[in-house]
Amino acid sequence: MAIRAKVQNPSIKKAVERLSSVVVEVALPAANASWFLTSTTMPAANADLAIASGDWTVRQPLFPYAPAFVVAENSTDTWTAVTATLTGVDQFGDTGTETITGTNSTGTWTCQAGKAYTKLNSATVAVTGTSDANDTVTVGFGKTVGLTAEIGSNADVLISTFDGVAEAGTVWAKNSVYTVAGTPNATKLSRIIVKPKIQ
Repeated sequence: MAIRAKVQNPSIKKAVERLSSVVVEVALPAANASWFLTSTTMPAANADLAIASGDWTVRQPLFPYAPAFVVAENSTDTWTAVTATLTGVDQFGDTGTETITGTNSTGTWTCQAGKAYTKLNSATVAVTGTSDANDTVTVGFGKTVGLTAEIGSNADVLISTFDGVAEAGTVWAKNSVYTVAGTPNATKLSRIIVKPKIQ
């Protein structure tokens, strides 16, 4: 259950902020580049790839994950940009749309979502350049997950450990997400203690 707290009385708000903390514990599985969508070819004639709600290989994430789109262009293409537009439900139950700009590494473009989702609804992948059925798209997850309590700043992650050892993961307070520094394998426990944002 995700936590989003709202307190109106200023004095009560300060007291809650001092006393409250939420512990997030999860043994994340290893990164899987095709968990949500196995290798799918781009349409011919430079059309965008539309992914409908029924197209996901696994519709529900195991945990609130920030999905990653991996788009591979064949050697004859000369793309200059790739974007993915994703609609889904985040860890707080809000439905929203996110447009993700891809980064290129030798013809393999990665569009890493900045938000975490408990449900993926639909998506569109678009490239700037020539695309055809020799180009493929997969959608999976890496090490970026949604915190189950909304935070107001990066400093609200009070303690983070991986496999029993303190780690300095990456926090993005804007979307209440955390990127694990270690390498998850479904047995090593991530333990993150956060101070929830009190609105």
